[in-house]
Amino acid sequence: MQYFLRCAGQCTALLLMVIPVALAQSPQEIGQKLIFQSQKAALDGDAVRATRLFEEGLSYPLPDTLLNRLFLDIQDILSQQQKQQWRQSPDRAAFLRRFWREMDPTPATPENERYVEHYQRLAYARDHYPSAEARGYDDRGMIYVRFGPPDEVFVQPSDNFFRGTESWLYHRLGNVSFDFIEFGATYELSSDFRRALVAVPFDLHDKIRIMRDFFAERSELGVQYSRIYDRFQNALDREQTAGDPLDLLMVNQVISEYLNEVDAEHEKLPPSSTDVGRGAKPLQFGFSFARFYDRQSSRLELYYGVPLRELHFNTGEDGWLHSTLEVSFRILDPALNPVVQDRKSIPLRVRDRVALDTTDYVGQLTFFLQPDSYRVAVQMSNPESRKKQYFSLRIPLEPYPHGKLVMSDLQFARRILRDSIQIQHRAVNGKARGFMKQNTFVEPYPYTLLSADQPVELYYEVYNLSLDQKGRARYRIEYRITGEKHSGGLGGLLKALNPFVQRSRTSITTTYRREARGDLQREVLKLDFSDLAPGNYLLQVTITDQISGQSSRRIKRFRLLSRKP
Repeated sequence: MQYFLRCAGQCTALLLMVIPVALAQSPQEIGQKLIFQSQKAALDGDAVRATRLFEEGLSYPLPDTLLNRLFLDIQDILSQQQKQQWRQSPDRAAFLRRFWREMDPTPATPENERYVEHYQRLAYARDHYPSAEARGYDDRGMIYVRFGPPDEVFVQPSDNFFRGTESWLYHRLGNVSFDFIEFGATYELSSDFRRALVAVPFDLHDKIRIMRDFFAERSELGVQYSRIYDRFQNALDREQTAGDPLDLLMVNQVISEYLNEVDAEHEKLPPSSTDVGRGAKPLQFGFSFARFYDRQSSRLELYYGVPLRELHFNTGEDGWLHSTLEVSFRILDPALNPVVQDRKSIPLRVRDRVALDTTDYVGQLTFFLQPDSYRVAVQMSNPESRKKQYFSLRIPLEPYPHGKLVMSDLQFARRILRDSIQIQHRAVNGKARGFMKQNTFVEPYPYTLLSADQPVELYYEVYNLSLDQKGRARYRIEYRITGEKHSGGLGGLLKALNPFVQRSRTSITTTYRREARGDLQREVLKLDFSDLAPGNYLLQVTITDQISGQSSRRIKRFRLLSRKP
């Protein structure tokens, strides 16, 4: 930028130095600008930019006026506990950052679609349901901000006898309704339609008919309205046919009961709901994880599998069928800061459609992390079919327990190979769909749903076994399967481990004794469920160190499907 000044002597140099300083932005001004740009990006529907600018803006010192405004923007979607946390928070920018990260419905991706949705709802509420209140909208806007647009609306304009009223119905919230009454230029949330009367009639018949008509006009919205209509109509019918006198107490009682029902419904609702992902086609995929110990860190392995029949394939110029699997994942620390994040697009192709019914894509993600409690978020999508599915879960990783016998999690595998020749043969022939753990090749089975006629294998690791003077470990392995609420008898679980030392209708147990060199052992076992009846099961593995007497146990749940005909 150039400055042209007409001044003599040192005046020119002085002004040239002053002007740039005056135009420099303070950290507060930079932060405010980023926040405002973030909100504009949200209104434009740019979730990636809106999220990035918001996070960046919160890293600057912000004035209290802006922080209070940002709180005002979200106060209607906060729980009472969150409002209390805000009042007690010494770092309000940190509160806002954590709040929006917790609200993110798709934490596997950097963009926060809920943040965008909220500011779009705010803009709509302030534009269509304006109010002189500080928040900028009336109670209709408050419900809109919390739950989005209603599924059905009934509007009754004001006239000489009644105030204007509206009733909103949300089918997606379980057919919950909200009633509003006009007071001046704003609408108030109220289901007491007696307040809608401009002039209260003296005749009791007229009062009951008016109340009846209020609910009759809304009866098509839901049973809650038609039920009250029926009660008022029945009272009028009994008075006409049987001479039963009308009772003002009855009118007030019916209205009070309706108000209590409405309040009870509203109290069950969450502070807000999101429409992000609503209406999208779900993509079915399997997911599991296993935790392993390493001396310096913890090894977390995530396994996922997508049946190819879930995806849409197009025929390419080469005659093969082509599709795409997009995988996004993030691992977040307790403060919801991303520790690891990535997004990958995986091209898939098969020769013919017959393979789609019998093939799935299996993947594995491996991370070496410091002990902590992490939130793991994964999203799978198929652009060709517009299917998408996401979920998250918390996974604690414990520090390496020196001197204590422990086990890794139990991992199901489709195939496990320890023979180097077999492993090399599968790699050369392009059949290697698994992953190496030291000298062991493991092809994950990421599902907890198993088929009785499809054997699977089991992999796990044992740490800190005591050693004798020859450097050998001696330990006992107990396998137990237990049916959860199972009505049928249990046959064989592990054919390779016959004979069983115990067999009953509720559990099967077998024991192995091992002797091996080294305090770290990798155990592999073939499982055969062909004789088991369908149902839910627990697989329990217990290791007992026969030198130290210590023991460790792991449990894995699974559901067994019936054998294919």
